[in-house]
Amino acid sequence: LILEPNKKPLAPVEFDHSGLELVAAGADFKIIKIRKVLENSPAAEAELRVGDRLVSIDGKAAGELSLDRIEEMFSQPEREYDLTVLRGQETLKIKIKLRRLI
Repeated sequence: LILEPNKKPLAPVEFDHSGLELVAAGADFKIIKIRKVLENSPAAEAELRVGDRLVSIDGKAAGELSLDRIEEMFSQPEREYDLTVLRGQETLKIKIKLRRLI
C-alpha cells in the first residue's frame, strides 16, 4: 500500500446526525445504551444522557433493530424520531430532530 498526497481537499465524513454514540449490551446484544452525547447536538438538546437505555424508536423495539440499523437511521439529516428511553426506573418519551453536526 502506497499513500501519496494529492490536491483534493479532505471532505468531512458524515455518519451521524444525532450526536449519540450507542453501544449494544447484554448476552444477545439487544440492550441499546447511550455511551456518549456530543455537546450542542440534537441528542444534547433532547436531554438524552449517558447510560440511558433506548427502548424504542417510533414504536419499534430498539432491541429488534441492529446497532448498524439504528446508526443508519440516525444518519439521515432532518429526520424526526419519537424515542422511548429508560433512565433508571423512569420511562421517558423524547422527540429528537436530527441535523448535520458539521
